[in-house]
Amino acid sequence: MPSMKKISAVVLTKNEEDRIEKCLQSLQWVDEVVVFDSGSTDKTLEIAKTFDNVKVFVEPGWEGFGKQRQISKNVATGEWIFMVDADEVIPDTLRDEIKTKLAEGNLNKAYAIPRKVWVFGKLLKYCWYPDYVVRLYAKEKSHYKSEDLVHEKVYLDNGVKVKKLTSPLLHFTYRDLDHFFEKSNVYTKAWAEKYFRAGKRTNLFQAVWHATCCFIKNYFVKLGFLDGKYGFLIAVLCTHSTFNKYACLLVKQWKKDRF
Repeated sequence: MPSMKKISAVVLTKNEEDRIEKCLQSLQWVDEVVVFDSGSTDKTLEIAKTFDNVKVFVEPGWEGFGKQRQISKNVATGEWIFMVDADEVIPDTLRDEIKTKLAEGNLNKAYAIPRKVWVFGKLLKYCWYPDYVVRLYAKEKSHYKSEDLVHEKVYLDNGVKVKKLTSPLLHFTYRDLDHFFEKSNVYTKAWAEKYFRAGKRTNLFQAVWHATCCFIKNYFVKLGFLDGKYGFLIAVLCTHSTFNKYACLLVKQWKKDRF
């Protein structure tokens, strides 16, 4: 049986002192952890440096998620890249499943991992689940694009097949409602800027249409109503964020047309 290839976990950080320790503790089984920081001013780096398998890199300039993930992937030394967010934790069941898959030694496979989201004190079972994300792949058969300022994805070489894992990772997302609005505002601006640069145009009808579809998808199609009041709140917040993205793009468009 082929031996398991070396695996590097890559974690992007900025001011994650309240969450980074649990994340890194759950990654003690990988060969190395690359913490790629964007200028933390809290104790994030101090905490990260207490772990023996962690290598810390600091790049204060922020040019979007796509470019940041590509740079951080480049400094990792593993044949396999495991991209993890600082607010995520890897349970033992997922660790064991990953080890089993990588022991096959097939670099022409990438793996999508389901996420269970913990938000506002509740573990959601429906509206944001399974939320598969491709996070595990061979370093030399993958890349990110610099123009993907937000909602970046990994691009895989031809011939690489994506397989789904069954064990979920835990995503401890928004700390509170203020944090939700803060992150939503960042993503809204980055999304609008990306599509504005690409020449995309929109209108108020599209803003309302996409927002409405977002609510229907999260609350009804994905059974968010079974998450009770939490499911309703999340569906409404996502609807609001979706409308704001298109509204931000529309305002940019109006200003360009006027001036």
